[in-house]
Amino acid sequence: MLGYNQGNVTYISSDGMVFDGTSPSITGVTDGETYCTSQTVTVTDDNLESVTVNGKEQALSDGKFTLGAASGAQTIEAADKAGNITTVTVTVNAGHDYSTDWKSDGSSHWHECACGDRTDTAAHIKDGGSVTKPATETETGIRTYKCSVCGYVMQEEMIDRLPPSHTHNYGTEWKSDADSHWYECSCGNKSELASHIEDGGSVTKAPTETETGVMTYKCRVCGYVIRTADIDKLPSSHTHNYSTDWKSDESSHWHECVCGDKTDTAAHTEDDGSVSKAPTEKETGVMTYKCSVCGCIMRTESIDVLPHTHSYGTVWKSDSSSHWHECTCGDKSDTAAHTEDGGSVTKAPTETEKGVRTYKCSVCGYVIRTEDIAKLPPSSGGGGSSGGNGDNGGSGGNSGGNENNGGSSGSDEGQGSGGNGSTNPGNGNTTPQPSVTQPTDTNTNPGNETAPGTGTTPVNPGSGNTVKPGTAPVSGTGTPAQGTKQPFIKGADGKIGWDVIRAEEEQAQEGSTINVDMNGSVVVPGDIFDSIKGKDITITFDMGNGILWSVDGKSITTDKAGDIDFSVKTETNAIPVDIVNNVTGERYSIQISLAYEGEFGFTAVLSIELGKENAGYTASLYYYNESTGELEFICSDEVAEDGTVSLAFTHASDYVIAIDGEQEEESGNATEPEQPDTPDKDSTGQAEESPQAWRPWWLIVVGALVVIMGIGVFFVVKKKEEDN
Repeated sequence: MLGYNQGNVTYISSDGMVFDGTSPSITGVTDGETYCTSQTVTVTDDNLESVTVNGKEQALSDGKFTLGAASGAQTIEAADKAGNITTVTVTVNAGHDYSTDWKSDGSSHWHECACGDRTDTAAHIKDGGSVTKPATETETGIRTYKCSVCGYVMQEEMIDRLPPSHTHNYGTEWKSDADSHWYECSCGNKSELASHIEDGGSVTKAPTETETGVMTYKCRVCGYVIRTADIDKLPSSHTHNYSTDWKSDESSHWHECVCGDKTDTAAHTEDDGSVSKAPTEKETGVMTYKCSVCGCIMRTESIDVLPHTHSYGTVWKSDSSSHWHECTCGDKSDTAAHTEDGGSVTKAPTETEKGVRTYKCSVCGYVIRTEDIAKLPPSSGGGGSSGGNGDNGGSGGNSGGNENNGGSSGSDEGQGSGGNGSTNPGNGNTTPQPSVTQPTDTNTNPGNETAPGTGTTPVNPGSGNTVKPGTAPVSGTGTPAQGTKQPFIKGADGKIGWDVIRAEEEQAQEGSTINVDMNGSVVVPGDIFDSIKGKDITITFDMGNGILWSVDGKSITTDKAGDIDFSVKTETNAIPVDIVNNVTGERYSIQISLAYEGEFGFTAVLSIELGKENAGYTASLYYYNESTGELEFICSDEVAEDGTVSLAFTHASDYVIAIDGEQEEESGNATEPEQPDTPDKDSTGQAEESPQAWRPWWLIVVGALVVIMGIGVFFVVKKKEEDN
């Protein structure tokens, strides 16, 4: 042969045949692709030497051969007489294997085989749209429309901004995604959000003897396609076996064989509908209509919202992040994030235990967090209180050092021993230990306590004939049979029960008073107050145990009063000790708690016994504001000779009644009592004795005599020294 090894080589055989140097051409397949069933392959070359598939030579007919299905890849190799070789590797499957995932373009969707073959090709079906960006009062939203079968995004449209006032109106068409379904308002708000419930499946592509079928499973509530599954090819001999479960579409129902064949096909029969979502005063409801035979949901319709006017409560509602006022329908107003206060001690530290400081929202009182307070350091020495009086009388113990240790006893004959130390470290004052009340036995007069009216410290309320919760009430004239617990009108035998009291109100003249003995009952019906609203009629409720409520009809402001529980608990401890002591100082106090919660809608005057021994002193009422953690002054009144005091309330909560340290010299309008001054500290760090602390006049006299005698002794000694 003659030739050369550069460019396209041309070989000339001895018989004059020319061999072109171009490689053979293989068409009908593409290198690396997958094909199904079989593939016709064409090999072109004028001087073809051989064609092999996986090394096995193939017979050609007009330059063609059929590449059949095989397990794994097949390599086609074509060689010409000049030694040029072309290689293509492809895979041919026995049949099409269509993916269960939808493929789509702008107009249609389909299931696709790896070889590129398509099945179930159909045009998109646009759904009702779903809000993908909710509209607000300041920004437009976006509604997105997809194909209800494959999820292809077909269209997007703008949603107008919301008006300043917006009421949700949820449609009757289900919206859905891959996990759940819901009803949707035009603003994007969702209602009835729930996970899909898969049905029993329905044949969407019937199997044949050569191809698998497709079973499609949808949500039985909203119709969303959850998944599909293959149905095996039918055997050569097949007998229909219809399921007992109903299959359905929008118009009809049937029983179905696994091969897709249907029987008992009939149109739906709509039932009378049932409420699947009840309407509220805030949201529309939903009436659902189903087929009475198969249970398929045929349609839904909206039920109008209930008529309602929001009435937001005065009590704050809260969660971990915010607070709000809430209407009975659930609507919220004044929603805002919590504002942390400066914290308050809710558990005082000791030498053996840590304390606790609690931080709350300064608006609503929600407990935001707590932190530990370090233990107190070990202490020695103590502040002594003044000792008790003996026959001759003298001042009490010396001022001490640290807390918990008592002061030394007095030095003069007849003095009592020193008292216990104050709970305030390093304070030798006579300040009482932090506590809500310090009860005093009124049957005796221990120490230096003397009768009221002499300028001495008042006796703690709660002693003597004060209120004792839990004891049986004392009824007035005309008491009904014991144990009936029906209220009655005092002084009117036989006038028992609320109906009688209502009749009495209707007949009452302006300026009159109706006195009711509660006889063990505690709740007053709201219409009792409605009957006297705006009238100059007063009604009193004797609760027993020295507690009496009084309501003037002219003070009633609410349109419709609620039932009021007038129970009063005394000597409670709902208010932290440090908050009480910050306001009351050395004054005695008592905590009370009202059973009712919130505003009364009128002014109710509480008459309560504080003990005859406190007659002449001023009792001040303080309201505990949980949102600020402070006591707020409400009113005050002079304790009467019988030991009672009258204080006005407009709402129920926790309160403190504190008695001032001085008696009223003249009767007059009650004013807010002065708060005790904070003790100053001297250069040694010891707190000076409070200027408001009570000092007997004879202590001053004795002190003056001691000073005078000391001066006299000094001059006598000085004179003797000069004479010598």
